[in-house]
Amino acid sequence: MPDPMLLDRLPDHLPEQAIMHMQTRIPGLAPSSNHKGTVSLASTTLSDTPVPATLDTSRYNTVWSESFDSGFGQMNRRWGDVTLSNGEAILKSSAASNWAAAGMMQAPTGASAGQGYGLYTITAKTDPSEGPGPFACLWPATDVWPGPELDLFEKASQSNTDGYSTIHWAGTDSTGKTIDQYQVYRFSGYDMSQYHTYAMDWSPDRISLYIDNTLIWTTTEHVPKSYADGGENECFGAGMQPKWAAAQQNGPTNVLYVTSMSYAAPKPAPPDPTISVADAQVTEGGVLSFTVSLSAASTHQVTVSYGTANGSAVAGSDYTARSGTLTFAAGETSKAVTVQTTQDSLVEPDETLLLRLSAPVGGTIARAEATGTIKNDDVATPGRVITGTSGNNWLTGTSGNDTITGGRGNDTMTGYAGEDDFVFSAGDGFDRIKDFQTGIDDLVFKGLTAAQVTYRSATYSGISGTDVFYGSGTANHVFLEKVAASSFSVARDVLFT
Repeated sequence: MPDPMLLDRLPDHLPEQAIMHMQTRIPGLAPSSNHKGTVSLASTTLSDTPVPATLDTSRYNTVWSESFDSGFGQMNRRWGDVTLSNGEAILKSSAASNWAAAGMMQAPTGASAGQGYGLYTITAKTDPSEGPGPFACLWPATDVWPGPELDLFEKASQSNTDGYSTIHWAGTDSTGKTIDQYQVYRFSGYDMSQYHTYAMDWSPDRISLYIDNTLIWTTTEHVPKSYADGGENECFGAGMQPKWAAAQQNGPTNVLYVTSMSYAAPKPAPPDPTISVADAQVTEGGVLSFTVSLSAASTHQVTVSYGTANGSAVAGSDYTARSGTLTFAAGETSKAVTVQTTQDSLVEPDETLLLRLSAPVGGTIARAEATGTIKNDDVATPGRVITGTSGNNWLTGTSGNDTITGGRGNDTMTGYAGEDDFVFSAGDGFDRIKDFQTGIDDLVFKGLTAAQVTYRSATYSGISGTDVFYGSGTANHVFLEKVAASSFSVARDVLFT
């Protein structure tokens, strides 16, 4: 509240709190000051701020707007010489009235009156070459001053390009007395006798001023809380208070013209986007490209971790494992994770691997797992059907896919390249295969079941390998030279017909 000693007697209907006496708040502007028309400027660096350089009005929803075409609307507290003409509010103070105050504002009726965080906008101009007095501000809703007051503009001197904004807050002096404290932000280069649109963005951690949609200053210091956040709201107003600067007036009347005022609430933050990963496929030897996407662009950074996992494809032999973190900058909606697959010459079914998402930040996962299919590109080479006699045979295949049947007798078989089938029936005796390839070649047992097949490590003629028994007893068996029993699997390497 201004010091009563600095104010003339006020009309009974005019509360002292509404006067917002500028001399009390800015001693440097007082007529007795050696620095008439000047104030110290608080530093504000715009180049490194996250605030947009151009005002983005799409971030707000208009709550109310006054064009003064049919009345004062929200400006339901007025004092002094305030009139309407042709859609314009005109606020005057004159030498004839001893520079009496004039103003209009939303009526403060308690801490929850007015509005909280959001965008406060006024379009206004002053008389050319007039002195200090015009202002637009957000006044404490409690109607108690000093307190949190946010001034959009105040005129500093007779110069039309000389204006400033002020952030006020209540402090205490060394005796414990409540005093006004303030920080001033000077701006110039704007002819205040021309219409300009001044917009103050009050957010939970920052206050910024725009003139004609261009960022002028921004600060995170001394930002008051809104009523909903434990503080109090602010009531929008504009006025004339030139009496303290009577010596700086340059004419009989000082006038502020206002064509519009408005308040817009910040739009609710959009929900965090969902994150999904799509299936992918590629021919072996190529690069699988998994697309990870957001359901919508986010206003903040989104991250998610990813990693590959084996399916029928095995890392190291069929593909190169990948893991890491994807980072979506604000506005980005799509990223790719690439996985290199391995080229081979085996004729085999298509193989699969998995890409899994985890640990999202700034989003939620909608689809956490995708399948990558590695398409086989190898074509089986035609082989031969080779059948032995009832005696002991040496049976040799080709580079293709051969079917070799030894029959009765003790046979020695070599399949060579390709995917070879070695066929046996009960009573075929003891046979040897010199180049059996697990996972590629097959033992084919006719008329038998898996329950009739066993195997173990063995050594014959100084050669170690795996001995596979089939049928009843141990008379019928085939020795797989140089094949470790640990690498052999009935489920994978044996067929039953």
